[in-house]
Amino acid sequence: MNYKRLTVLFGFFFFVAILGQAQFIPDDDTTATNEPAKPSVDWKEKLVFGGNFGFVSGQNLTEAEVSPMIGYRVDKRLLLGDYLIFQYYGYRDYISQFSTTIYGTRPFAQYLLFNNINQLFSDDDSYSLGFYGRIESELLNLDRRYFGNPYLIGSGTRMWIETLLVGVGLQEDYGGTGLNISILWDVSQNIYYPYANPQIRFGFYF
Repeated sequence: MNYKRLTVLFGFFFFVAILGQAQFIPDDDTTATNEPAKPSVDWKEKLVFGGNFGFVSGQNLTEAEVSPMIGYRVDKRLLLGDYLIFQYYGYRDYISQFSTTIYGTRPFAQYLLFNNINQLFSDDDSYSLGFYGRIESELLNLDRRYFGNPYLIGSGTRMWIETLLVGVGLQEDYGGTGLNISILWDVSQNIYYPYANPQIRFGFYF
């Protein structure tokens, strides 16, 4: 891994997150300093649930994914959470064919940089369109026979790999429930990672 480049990427992500404190369009919760403090919110009300579900079928490749998510909204901008990953992966061509399962976990941090972008071009306040930065550390369990070197020293036919992904996305929020789309890049460049850059993910939350 090129640690120098990775450090630069982290620094850039942190710098952009700090700039995001100045919101593109002001939030509705801006209050005067002389107003009384709001009561604290119960931690259960800050929990977020959702996930990624997908199915792709082509001439050579079939993929299906069910990845539920649980998160904790630290504040109105920062969301921390984790996915449980369950995937089916099938491949066939004129020479060979195989199918296997992939499972693992995907802890993430997501920071809302700009909110209410939709108000730039619409008076519809029934939803909020936001732009966020996102970082993930994906830990996957793969079948060594298909995604790794079967001759590597180790027990069993499966192996764990860890990959760092960084990207951005859009979320369409309807009062705490919504949809999002993320575009992510593998910056660790793990040679056994089964997916190409960039990755595009669709998800939902409530």
